[in-house]
Amino acid sequence: MKRLNKYWLLAIGCWLLAGAAQAQMIRSGKISYERRTNLHKKFPDEETRRWIGNEKYKYDNFVLYFNDTMSVFVFEDSPNPGRGDWATVKNNHVTFLNQNVRHSLLNIMGEEAVIIDTLKRRPFKRLGKKREIAGFKCQMVRFDQDDSTRLYAWYCDAIVPGVGPETYLGLPGAILGLATEDGGVVYFAKNVETLVPDFKTVTPKYKATKGMTEAEMRQMLVDKMSGSPWASMVLKELFMW
Repeated sequence: MKRLNKYWLLAIGCWLLAGAAQAQMIRSGKISYERRTNLHKKFPDEETRRWIGNEKYKYDNFVLYFNDTMSVFVFEDSPNPGRGDWATVKNNHVTFLNQNVRHSLLNIMGEEAVIIDTLKRRPFKRLGKKREIAGFKCQMVRFDQDDSTRLYAWYCDAIVPGVGPETYLGLPGAILGLATEDGGVVYFAKNVETLVPDFKTVTPKYKATKGMTEAEMRQMLVDKMSGSPWASMVLKELFMW
């Protein structure tokens, strides 16, 4: 009987520990990111640097609201706009995880353009490295965009939905860090809050009926900017994420 009681106590203990671990898993909330852009790496020519002035780094803030089925990634207006505000792109993204659909709201020369397309699924390579971001232990992976472009991401499996900044998602947990290989652009989470998002309130207003696929949007911009010396840079900036 004593041995039986020990088994029961052990089983109850394991059940309580499993319940406590499950309670720590975050399934909905709000992640605040800071994006740092090295403007000198982005614009190496002297003429553009004169426009930028002494502002080497541009900091932008974004917020990601999420649950198991949806996420909304939005730019936060700065209370103290700087001279280099024009130098970075501020796209918003509404992602329907259970429908495999994304709505990307691009800001193109002050006008909003809407992309309606499937989610981007990118292969990744685990690197076995870890770091702490916003108080969470994260695993490092690498995305190979193409033969010459690599990006690095840090995800946290304690935040269950595989969401992330911009269009990056699909990892075994939320992405809390994202960076280009040269460190020219870096996203890092500053804070994570557990809450139930009110998507009706946090989702930006836009007209989905005017949406195009990403391929259609690219072609439209290529046609409009034909002959412009800025065309390749604008396209790369808009679609790099």
